Amino acid sequence: MSTLDDEEPIAAFLEGRLPLEIAARTLSRQGQHFYGLRGADDPKAPPEILAATTKLRALMARVSEIVADEELIERSADAPRVETWEPPSDPTNFCLSLEVVISGRDRRRSYQTSMRLYVCTATWLDDRVREGGPMWTPAPLIVRRWNANHVQAAIATRVASAPANTWAELLALLSRIMEPEA
Repeated sequence: MSTLDDEEPIAAFLEGRLPLEIAARTLSRQGQHFYGLRGADDPKAPPEILAATTKLRALMARVSEIVADEELIERSADAPRVETWEPPSDPTNFCLSLEVVISGRDRRRSYQTSMRLYVCTATWLDDRVREGGPMWTPAPLIVRRWNANHVQAAIATRVASAPANTWAELLALLSRIMEPEA
């Protein structure tokens, strides 16, 4: 087990205060991974240890099933119709926002949501700072010049490489660089 905080659901489960399914879902949401039970196959173990081991094995199996069900099998991102846009009037000095459609699938269902991504050039940022001094900006994707294919590839690469195993984790990571659409 990974952290001491995870002992509460396990203790509650072993004491009969928490049903298997709730304990397993709680542990799976916490990102719990089990690596086996030390000393679990000792034939000389007292009956209460063997009973607890049996319950823990059932819990470990259920957590593994839940994690496998919720693990993303596929994920992708697309900025619809961005390749048909006319380039900005100055392709080396602009800021714009794009709708990005994020899709994913696990063993149980498919997901899709839209998010807003801001794209700008370093020149645009430099001009704003030169004109007004320090500034905050929501633009996380900075490009040298407008190229729809490069922007699309950057978005697809970012979504594909996000270190997320579930849909919820993927959205949490992407929400750091994109705004959810209302």
